[in-house]
Amino acid sequence: MKNIISHNKLRNVGSNPESGYGRADIIMVPKIPKYPTAYLIEFKSINQNEDINNVCSQALAQIHEKVYSSAVHNAGIHLEQIRSLAIILQGKRVMVGEEWVGENS
Repeated sequence: MKNIISHNKLRNVGSNPESGYGRADIIMVPKIPKYPTAYLIEFKSINQNEDINNVCSQALAQIHEKVYSSAVHNAGIHLEQIRSLAIILQGKRVMVGEEWVGENS
């Protein structure tokens, strides 16, 4: 994780930044117009008996409900250029859910 934060030349990366009504796990804001997409990333680690699809949906809902996009949008990034990612870890299984923030606005 530290390498993502310290070596990214295309995006400013924040770990646990305050945004909206909570703290996103990671927010990545583009530095240059050539790569305009910003990312809001929420991680969840779950037990084997939990429903990975349900937790993924809940994580994406959390990003939307807590308005994590507000800090990125206030920095001048259009909602259509913000992507939400939910990364769910369940033992050796990994699920990534995604949606564009502009789709929920």
